[in-house]
Amino acid sequence: MSKAPGKAAGGTKKEAILAAAERIFADKGFHGAAVREIFGLARANTGLMKYYFSSKENLFAETILRRSAELETMFHREMDALVERTGGHPSMEDVCLAYTGFFLKLAYDSGDGWHYYLKLLANANSVYDQSPVGELLDRFSFILTKTAELIRLALPAAPEPAIEKSLLYLEASTTTVLLSSRLVSSRIHRSEPLHSSDIAGDMARFFARAIVIHCM
Repeated sequence: MSKAPGKAAGGTKKEAILAAAERIFADKGFHGAAVREIFGLARANTGLMKYYFSSKENLFAETILRRSAELETMFHREMDALVERTGGHPSMEDVCLAYTGFFLKLAYDSGDGWHYYLKLLANANSVYDQSPVGELLDRFSFILTKTAELIRLALPAAPEPAIEKSLLYLEASTTTVLLSSRLVSSRIHRSEPLHSSDIAGDMARFFARAIVIHCM
């Protein structure tokens, strides 16, 4: 049985419900998640549903957006550090490693609920065209915008269609790894452990080569 999520820094019942919602929505998506299951995991009365959220759609929206500002700050900080570290001239492998490494390290090494949150975003991203997901995920457009800027620094002569495809490859592959959390976790914690940095490095080298060839 899943352990009930601990109350966040503020210690409120609403925060406990959001933490539980993060887990259930991450595993089952919007349509597969049951409000009763979420409130049961949070050890909260379902009567609080209307008081705090009014609807399942609003609960989902708050769950999706609850860490978005923090994620944006961390992502920009990491990518800006790459630009500074490389003097404004990152290689394509640098860009791929920064992108994949950021998400995999946050998901598998950081704790503090980020694993569930990123899996939730990956799950939502895989059904982007379904209501009410699409409009919510527009809040995270900063990820592709910033990554496109970095690809242009790495490959200044690359045509825009090639950059768009490069973004698709990176996003789709990272989403797949995040959705395969049980498989990845089993590989990471075996007797000969595979670290998230190993996975990110392998993915970065693979996609960097493919993207450079595609953009030539």
